[in-house]
Amino acid sequence: MRYFLLIFVCSFLSCKSNVKQDSSFSKENLITKKETLKLKSISFDERNFEFVISLSNGQINKFEALELLVDSVTSFKKIDSNSFEFGNGDHYGNHISMFFYFNISDKTLYLKKIDAFFPFKQDTLGRNKYCTMDNLNIDIRTIDSEQLFDEFNTDKYCELRKDN
Repeated sequence: MRYFLLIFVCSFLSCKSNVKQDSSFSKENLITKKETLKLKSISFDERNFEFVISLSNGQINKFEALELLVDSVTSFKKIDSNSFEFGNGDHYGNHISMFFYFNISDKTLYLKKIDAFFPFKQDTLGRNKYCTMDNLNIDIRTIDSEQLFDEFNTDKYCELRKDN
């Protein structure tokens, strides 16, 4: 009976250590897979008015682009592997630049910053209106463009200054 109990305890401990090895092996595999996932490309699909982000595993993420100026001309400029600048400009000279960052770990596109220039929104001294919102970190899927523009175009984020 003692031998049976001893064999049972030894086999139980042996199985338990194998389970620990398997779970740590799985965690290492997951970490390795996360590290190898890379951003392959970022582009703007003008026809569908969306940002297209391709990953090294073949996954494609699409996000509807923001248009803060109506009837505007758009521009797209890649900054680095995970970020880009997207601009809207109209025929009056108004221009808004939005800066985005794609977080590969949660596959989310974040709006980081907005800069704008409104040359026809001058005061009586001829100063132009410049607006900036920094450190936003807003998930692009949660943004209401009209609400964002209304908030952005206030004295809190804008200033009048004379161009030299």
